Amino acid sequence: MTKDQLQKELKEKVKAGVKPSDLKKLKKSKSLDDLPSPPPNPPLKKSHSQLEIPLPTQASKDQIIKQLKQDLLFTQNTAANYLTSLSAAQAQLTQLQEQIKENPTELKTKITQLEDHILQLRVEKIKEFSEYYETKQALTQELAENIQAGTQEINRLETKLLSVNKKKLELQSQLGHSQNKTAQLKMKLLDNQAPSTFNY
Repeated sequence: MTKDQLQKELKEKVKAGVKPSDLKKLKKSKSLDDLPSPPPNPPLKKSHSQLEIPLPTQASKDQIIKQLKQDLLFTQNTAANYLTSLSAAQAQLTQLQEQIKENPTELKTKITQLEDHILQLRVEKIKEFSEYYETKQALTQELAENIQAGTQEINRLETKLLSVNKKKLELQSQLGHSQNKTAQLKMKLLDNQAPSTFNY
């Protein structure tokens, strides 16, 4: 017997209140009548807390219809407002189109004035940028000159420092050499002053 067949058989035999152990008995006896009937369920009593809580009532058809009518009225009002706004905008558009047809020279004059104003703003911005660029170039040049002068000064000071250190070493060497000569002279002087023989 396949798994699907077993499931089908179980679904056919299983009833409310039938336990799995009863199914085993059924398998042995092969009869539904051999199964004990399930005990009747005792009636459930409502607890005190359930009695106190009011159950939510379902909305009646009248309430649903009333709500739908309110939604429809709101939608109609909104649509009417949109239509009013649209008609006002169309009226303004028509009025502007008529003004253009009646006074094309005035419109051309306004367009020319706007173009002139835009051109003037562009010229001013170009001048501002030109001044900024010139200032930047001058500052860049000044910075380059300062860097070059600083580098030259550093090189000059390094050369001078090397020269001073070299002279210092030479002087220390000469000082050491002269001290050696002085010490030698003192030794010779002591040697000359000392008696050649001691008489005991």
